[in-house]
Amino acid sequence: MGAGILIIVLAAGLVTAEDEKAEAAQPTPRPLTVDDQFKILGVGDPQISPDGRWVAYTVSGSDLEKEESNSRIWMIPTAGG
Repeated sequence: MGAGILIIVLAAGLVTAEDEKAEAAQPTPRPLTVDDQFKILGVGDPQISPDGRWVAYTVSGSDLEKEESNSRIWMIPTAGG
């Protein structure tokens, strides 16, 4: 039974070491900037086509340098893809 406990303790140490490596590999969070805000796109207004084969939706964004915003319509098949 002593060997079984030793194996459990060693395994727990390995799991802890792997968790610490995973945490160390995570990038350091940083605050959002104005530039980040302008890179975020808005997705909305999904509409299913009358035949049920397509979903149309809008994607909206802004360009800080050009001082303009735009909205485009995208379509995807309801079957996926």
